[in-house]
Amino acid sequence: MEQKKAWLALALLTVALRLPGIIDGRQIGDESFYSVIGNIVLDGGDLYVDAVDRKPPLLFYSYAGFFALVGKYNFEGLHALALLVTFATMLALYVVAARLFDWRVGIAAAFFYSVFAVTGDYRNAGMNASLLMNLPIVIALGLLFGGHARKLRPELLVAGALLGLAFLY
Repeated sequence: MEQKKAWLALALLTVALRLPGIIDGRQIGDESFYSVIGNIVLDGGDLYVDAVDRKPPLLFYSYAGFFALVGKYNFEGLHALALLVTFATMLALYVVAARLFDWRVGIAAAFFYSVFAVTGDYRNAGMNASLLMNLPIVIALGLLFGGHARKLRPELLVAGALLGLAFLY
C-alpha cells in the first residue's frame, strides 16, 4: 500500500510539473524547429534535402509520427505524449533500481528523474532528443544489469540495439 501511495504522489507531481506545457499549447525550446521538419517529413519531404538540421534522423521521424497521431503542430498533444514518455522512463528507472536495490530506491530514482528532468531550464519540459533517448538507454541499462550470472547473454544484443536507437535521437 505504501508503494502505491508513493507512485500516486509521484504521478501527481510529474503531471503538475508538466501541466503548464500541456495547457499552454506553445512550443517549448527547439520544438518549433523539430515540428517544422517533422511536418515536412510527414508531408512527404526528404529529410536533409527538403529540411536540414544537425540532429540525427530518428528525432524528426518521431515528430512526423507524433504529429500523424495528434495532428500537425498540436503542441498540447505533443506535450501529452512527452508526459507518457516521461512516465515510461520513470517506470523503467523504477524497475532497474528496484531490481538492483529495493522499491524505495526505485521510487527515488523515478522521483529524481521526474523532478530534475524539468527543473533548471524550462526547455527540458519539451519533447526533445534527450527525453526520447533516455527511455531506450534506461531499458538497455536494465538489460545490462539483469541476469549477470549467466555466461550467454543474448539480451545484450537488444541492449546494444537500444543504445544504437538512442544514438539516432
